[in-house]
Amino acid sequence: MCVRTEQLTTGQAEFTVLQLDRPSRSIFHAGSPVAAVTERIDELQSVRRWLEAHPTHTVELDSHFRGFVVTGRRSTLPPGEATNIRTYNEELIGTSVRTYDWLIEAAIAVLS
Repeated sequence: MCVRTEQLTTGQAEFTVLQLDRPSRSIFHAGSPVAAVTERIDELQSVRRWLEAHPTHTVELDSHFRGFVVTGRRSTLPPGEATNIRTYNEELIGTSVRTYDWLIEAAIAVLS
């Protein structure tokens, strides 16, 4: 899913790309991201590489989009997993792993 927003002052378009995975999925196993999470991150990186190689194929979207992998639920995170997610997100560039709870809270904030 790709969402376009526009900065009202500058008129500059910004894009956010969401990779939606299963809400029931674990994010980590034995301290490492599960394969499905790394696959979603790799897919976002592949899109970025394609956009870099084909800049004339899109009007506004470029490789500098914000990417989110949405998977799992906050209530099912084992103890300490929030810290693992935070640390992992700090290592990623331009991409974050979030739970469906984050997505729901963001949607509610937009509608409020």
